[in-house]
Order: sequence, then C-alpha cells, then structure tokens
Amino acid sequence: MSDCHFVPRDDGYACSTCGRVLPKKLKPDVHWPCPGPEDPAKNKQMPSAARRAWNLAGALASFVCDGCAMVSREDYEARLAMCDTCDRRDGNWCAQCGCNLSMKARGRAFRCPLGKWPNEVETIEPGP
Repeated sequence: MSDCHFVPRDDGYACSTCGRVLPKKLKPDVHWPCPGPEDPAKNKQMPSAARRAWNLAGALASFVCDGCAMVSREDYEARLAMCDTCDRRDGNWCAQCGCNLSMKARGRAFRCPLGKWPNEVETIEPGP
C-alpha cells in the first residue's frame, strides 16, 4: 500500500487518489497509508430496513392510487435494461431505494429513485 499524495486546497490538503482531507494544521509530509480510489462495490450498501419499509409503503400507496396499473412487457423490459446499466443495481435489488427490481419495474406508478425511467409508459389492465 502506498502513501497518500496530498495536494493543497483552500481548507488544507487532499489526497489526489483517495480524497482523504487533512486540515491546514497538519503537515502533508506525514505518511498516511492510502486506501486507493473509492471502491464502487461500497456504493451498493442497501438502505436501512426502516428506510426500505418507508419506500415500500410510499410506492404501494402510489400503485394503489394509480389503480394497480401495470406497464407493458416492452416498458418492463426497457426499465430493467436501464437498471442493467446502473451502478446502484445489486443483483435483483436497487441499492438506492432497496426495492426488488423485477417487482418494481412492473407497476406504472413506481419510479426509479434516480429518475432513469421515463414517466410516460404504455399500460396494460391489471389482472385478476
């Protein structure tokens, strides 16, 4: 593991690799082990159980208010294709909101928390 490489900033110094910040009162010549660039895998931490429950409750309320309308097969597949390109996807889960993607992509009222799904979609009638 190499040391951080600090560059001057207005409020002190920052490592050009990992982003670690040192206040002005500390000297950048101190040897700090650099963890390297931020790991994108850490970005996939799911929201807390309470936050996921809150998100689910809001999404289900919207779904019911929308008459439980489902999107067409084409729009469903297009939504999942957009999720395939997202760095917040973790298997069949969205690490941003904590939702199950194969379920969430079906409901017309459901929205991507990052705004990646179009709002205008073709709908099909809800089944029995």
